[in-house]
Parts: sequence; C-alpha cells; structure tokens
Amino acid sequence: MILFRNSRLIVFLGLGLIIATLSPGGAKAEIEKVLLSEAIAKKWVTAQLTGINEAPQVGRFAGESIMLRVRNLSQKPLELIIPQGTVLRTEVRGVTDMVVNRVVGIPRGLREVVPAARIVLEDPDPKEYIFEAYSLDFNQDPPTFSDPFTVDDHVHPDIQKLLETLAQLPVEKRSRQAVQVAIWKLTNPESEPNFQTRMQEFPITQEDLTNAQFILAKAGVENARVTDYQKQVTLEGAIFCLLPLSEKELAMEPGPCPGGEHFHMLKTHDGKVITLRTSKEMTEQIAKLSPVEKAHALVIGKSVGRLIMDPEAVKGAEGP
Repeated sequence: MILFRNSRLIVFLGLGLIIATLSPGGAKAEIEKVLLSEAIAKKWVTAQLTGINEAPQVGRFAGESIMLRVRNLSQKPLELIIPQGTVLRTEVRGVTDMVVNRVVGIPRGLREVVPAARIVLEDPDPKEYIFEAYSLDFNQDPPTFSDPFTVDDHVHPDIQKLLETLAQLPVEKRSRQAVQVAIWKLTNPESEPNFQTRMQEFPITQEDLTNAQFILAKAGVENARVTDYQKQVTLEGAIFCLLPLSEKELAMEPGPCPGGEHFHMLKTHDGKVITLRTSKEMTEQIAKLSPVEKAHALVIGKSVGRLIMDPEAVKGAEGP
C-alpha cells in the first residue's frame, strides 16, 4: 500500500512538472532585445570595447578590428543590438574613432573566430564578441587592446548608406581594404594620395582603390564629404596644422622604417631629431619638450604631411 501511494505521488509530481513547463508561468523567459548603449546606461551589462592588436602595439584599421567584452547583470536573457553604422568614440589622443558594420563572431584562441551574427546573453558569464569596424580618420592611428571606446548612437547618413550598400555588392568588390578606402574618401579626401601607405597588415592595391570608388558610386555618395570624425589635435594650448609635403621635401626625407611602418620624425629648433613610430608616441614626446622647443617644433609624417605646432611661432620656417 505504501509503495502504491509513493508511485501515485511520483506520477502526480511528474504531471505537475510537465504542466508547469508547458504553462506560461513555467515557460522559458523570452530574450529581451535592447540597444547596447541602452543596456550600458541602465547598468544591465558591463561592457568594454577596445581595438584588436595585429602585432604588439599595432592595431587594425579595418575588418575584424573591435573586441567587445560583456557580462549580463540583469538576471534576464538579453540580446544586445548594435546597429550598422554605430560610431565608437575614443578619447585616446592619436587614435581614430571607428564605425561598426556588423557582429562577426566569438573569438576562440588567438586566430579563430566562431561565426555569430547576434549578441545573446542568457547567463551572467563573461562573453567576448568581434566586430567588423572601420577607421573614421586616416590621420589617426588604429586602436589597440589598450584603447577604450564608448558607444555613440549618432550615425552619419552618408556612412550609413555606404555600409548598407555593401550587402548588395559582389564579395570581390568589397574587401576590407576597399571599404576602408571608400570611408576615408568621405572623411579624408585630401589624404587620398597617401592611402596606400597605411594598413601594412592588409596592403591596399590599385584594385582596392578602384573598388572603393565603385562602392561610393553604388551608394550614391561619391561626391559627399563627412567632417564629423576628424579630430582636432591639441596639446597644452598649442595648435597643430596639417600641411602637405612638397615633392622636394619628400625626396629629402629618409626612407620608411624597417618593415614599412608608418612613422613621424620630431625636429626641434636646435636640430634635435627623434624618430617615432606612432602618433601617440609623437604626442608623448612633444609633451616632454620645453615651452621654447614646443614653440618651434616641426613634426614630419611620411604619410600625413607636416604638422606644425603654433604656426605663428614658426611662420616662415623652412623645411628640414
């Protein structure tokens, strides 16, 4: 009799569990969709956005270039939405802002990325995602692991049109190099002669330059100009002006650094010359100069032209 009663109890409990599972109250919680920026503002998640190192101290301008490290604190399943064209801003001097095209996937090891088009957080465990993103300022350096970003929901309409057009184009017409050049043509057209000096990890070819123009034409923005993302470089009140180097001045410069990395040279009024690899190094070195040295400092960039600090103080100064 006792065994029979226990069996009935087990059956009753099993039926109850099935009913609870099928009922609305026992159903699996729905995944709530929310903008990444909104989830951060509501403190539903902790999120860290940084660049991805191509090599030590060297970031990526384009393609799989941004890492999101995120953790769900909301105690409910979330899907984070980052719209195509979302701008990522950084306060790091000398580092470019970025624009997101899409979520690529989840990193596994140093090189592998498992494809994933959505950011779904169903538990509080930390997660990582890779974004395809592009530089918005040719004259700034690519971000590295140490360069943080914040989300800016403002999307420039011409950049948006360009990114939306990519899915309609043949794969061979939209390499990461071609897309990056197309964006730089909008944001930094004056630097176009120097585009091929950048992106050493993925060299820009003549075909990429042609395809970039094709992308702009298909998007209907070939004559557009976007100035929202160019950073004004300042340091302790001194103003930097970007001036193109003449062919004569270029001929007088030494050859590129080993491996062809982008570089600058700092030349002070007393003839002191320091070779620098990145814009950040340039800024850090200038910060160490005396007020007199700062007033007369000339910075020569192989691919960005000449930066002159306080042009009034060096008006009439001759090239190196």
